Amino acid sequence: MILIAWLIYFFLSLIISSLFRKLFKRRLLKVITFSLVFSFLSSLWFTFPTSQDLAPISSIFLIGLIETENFMAMRIIRPFILLFIVTLIIDFFLSRRKSKN
Repeated sequence: MILIAWLIYFFLSLIISSLFRKLFKRRLLKVITFSLVFSFLSSLWFTFPTSQDLAPISSIFLIGLIETENFMAMRIIRPFILLFIVTLIIDFFLSRRKSKN
């Protein structure tokens, strides 16, 4: 059941990212926007440092800003940057390959 919920969440993240991508005309802006939005919505990390529960970094970030006085954003920036770079590279090569055909 949880697997289905996560799959729906990732699918919706992909749709939202694609909608943001359509706002721009230039290929580079499309790639960067898609990667930023997709990374922010779909990156996962532990809810707090000693937990084994995973949550999207967007919700960890928002809850951390509201509830915690000493919020450490560095712990959620690492998975965001990793997914951003991977998505950026894959999307750049796929869009470049598509434009050659």
